[in-house]
Amino acid sequence: MTDQMTFRLAWRNLWRRPRRTLLTLSALVLTLAMLIFFGNLMSGMWDRIIRVATSSLVGQAQVHLAEYRRTQDPERFLRDRDALISALERQPQVKGASARIYAPALAAMGDRSQSVRLMGVDPEREAMVTSWKDRIWQGRYLTDDGGALIGKRLAEKLEIGVDSKLVVTVADLRTGDLNSVLLRVHGILWTQNPKVDEGSVIVTLPTAEKLAGLQNAAHEVALTWHTTGEVPPTTPSLPRDDLVFSTWQELIPGMAQAYNLQSGYLWFSFVVVFLLVALSIANTMNMSLMERHREFGILMALGTSDRQLVGGIVSEYFLLGGLGSVAGLVLGLLITLACAQTGITLTGVEVMGFALDEPLYPRTDLAFSFGQALTFWVLTPLISYWSVNRLRRMDPVEILQASM
Repeated sequence: MTDQMTFRLAWRNLWRRPRRTLLTLSALVLTLAMLIFFGNLMSGMWDRIIRVATSSLVGQAQVHLAEYRRTQDPERFLRDRDALISALERQPQVKGASARIYAPALAAMGDRSQSVRLMGVDPEREAMVTSWKDRIWQGRYLTDDGGALIGKRLAEKLEIGVDSKLVVTVADLRTGDLNSVLLRVHGILWTQNPKVDEGSVIVTLPTAEKLAGLQNAAHEVALTWHTTGEVPPTTPSLPRDDLVFSTWQELIPGMAQAYNLQSGYLWFSFVVVFLLVALSIANTMNMSLMERHREFGILMALGTSDRQLVGGIVSEYFLLGGLGSVAGLVLGLLITLACAQTGITLTGVEVMGFALDEPLYPRTDLAFSFGQALTFWVLTPLISYWSVNRLRRMDPVEILQASM
């Protein structure tokens, strides 16, 4: 029997019981479609979380004084800030470089107060690194004439709004003396990053220098690249040996590890779900084999080898798996594309501390989607082979006698 004839007979046998075939096919299609959609949704979610983390504060990389990177001691700051910024901005892979000053502070409004982190930034350079300028919930962005930006949740805790006055007290990093300043709130940020939204007061570099007792200094320089990748082809060279360069994966190791584990988690979920579907397929197949015992006995009595018999049944499920994989792939991609246009709202949901209040858009990962469809196609006939392999041990005479 030629391969072409085998597949023609397999296709005909597949539709002898159309209801059973359609039920099995539906299970394959819907399961694969949901797995593809869920995988693409997870990819979109992690893209979103990483984008929020990098564009709301971290940047794609940072430069620190080595001792500050190790201890996070605000008294360990890098000097000659302007020269360092100029050296970094001259390098071709660097799109933006923003120096920052950090200091623990107390923000107060009337009888309400909150421990915060003072952040001093250059407004124009910071706009090249973070998305703060586009994340103004109320008011306006920071300007060189002073004032402050605060997060939405901090504003709610202190019960203040735009143009309210805020007293910020900081200990001088050199002498330890307390310095206070009255700042007008220019704008309120909503970045979905709790470090910014709940615990930061953002001011200009001159204001931060005055409060912290620093001059031409910084604690870190945040960087972004011209390339779209996570790391540029060549990392920027540092002008001094006491500086260290860190990517966002090194700065947020927990997030980087979780991101790397997501692929394994998705494939593990795929295997578990497929095993459940495989049990359903095997059960349906056993019912079909019992109904066709007489047919198999006659074929074996006429000289059909057990290899041809098993091959014919495996071919049926090869075709069924192929049809289900193609249909499931198409349906899964259609659902993904539809949700990518409208988004999915997950109000109140947080992942690793980052809010997902804005619509979540799945990312169409073709490699993942085609990989799952191909795996479904390969595994379906393998399951059928395991189920029908017992036909090799059947005696055609006993089969015919039992069916009479």
